[in-house]
Amino acid sequence: MNKQFGITLIELMVVIVIVGILAAIAYPSYSNYVQQSARAEAHTNLLRMVDQQERYYIQNNAYATTAQLAYTASEAAPVYTYAVTLGTPANGFTVTATAVGSQAGDADCAAITVTSVGVRGGTSGADCW
Repeated sequence: MNKQFGITLIELMVVIVIVGILAAIAYPSYSNYVQQSARAEAHTNLLRMVDQQERYYIQNNAYATTAQLAYTASEAAPVYTYAVTLGTPANGFTVTATAVGSQAGDADCAAITVTSVGVRGGTSGADCW
């Protein structure tokens, strides 16, 4: 008798189907984790900007614009853009992180904000903090 060793096409297809099912389950969870970690990084950057604004106010008796603040995010591949909106007449500010690129799919938290009095918010009232 001549015995053959190896795998059949059916066995190979069963393995491919199992791997496909596992990937279909794992990928959404992974994407959610990536979005949450990028959001946490944005929180850190927003709070740093608030800190810089307070230091600027102590030195200049006014809050800084986005250009004056010249903030550089700590993200290696930026997924948020940061901007400062001054109140009128410059008696407060709102710092905003707006999602770009791959993070733009995070519709609930496409924009995360912090005001000069510490009020935190997100897109359409979502709990992004």
